[in-house]
Amino acid sequence: MNGAGVIDGKGDTPAKGDSNTSNDDLGIVIDGKFSDWDNITKTDEANGNKMAMVADGDYVYVYVMMSQYYVAQNGFKFTAGGQTFWITPQNGGNGSTSVTPVTFKVSGGPWDTSTQYPNVGNGYMVQGTVDGKTQGLMEFKFKLSDLGLSSSASQTITLHNDGIGPTTITAAGGSTGPVLLAGVGVLLAGFGYWKARKMGLLKPQTARTSGK
Repeated sequence: MNGAGVIDGKGDTPAKGDSNTSNDDLGIVIDGKFSDWDNITKTDEANGNKMAMVADGDYVYVYVMMSQYYVAQNGFKFTAGGQTFWITPQNGGNGSTSVTPVTFKVSGGPWDTSTQYPNVGNGYMVQGTVDGKTQGLMEFKFKLSDLGLSSSASQTITLHNDGIGPTTITAAGGSTGPVLLAGVGVLLAGFGYWKARKMGLLKPQTARTSGK
């Protein structure tokens, strides 16, 4: 973070609609420190804004960087399990300039700015003026089960905000751990078969025919 309280975007990786999967191994923590997002794939909008999302079996984690305007306070359209919700950072700085991270609560509901689910998560934002431009950063998370969604079933989720850019980003709603473990198991099984065959432990079997 520079002296004006705005991260300079170091480590941002341009991408269009790329998927990030589990937070299990990514170490994203919602604490007002944004460096843990450095290696996460982000969208690269025409206006210079960026957004990213990762998920685990319980929470969805969102990152926003606004290059010219105040951090988006609403308009986050979220879909999962065939349902659509609008996620709203509540009083995330209220558009005020702050070089110190400001914490806020996150609400959700069936329409924009809805507070049907008043406290589904939390987040931090920081913004300030650099070279005459107002820039800002935001990170927040929200809990799937607090929106009435399954927190254990793996499902594809999407997030879009017109105020940030045209890109819709996707992530897997469940942990990728079991899938990776299954893949490793197949790999080890294949290696064991190859080694046993090389050692001559596996011999061709003669086909049997039933006698009369």
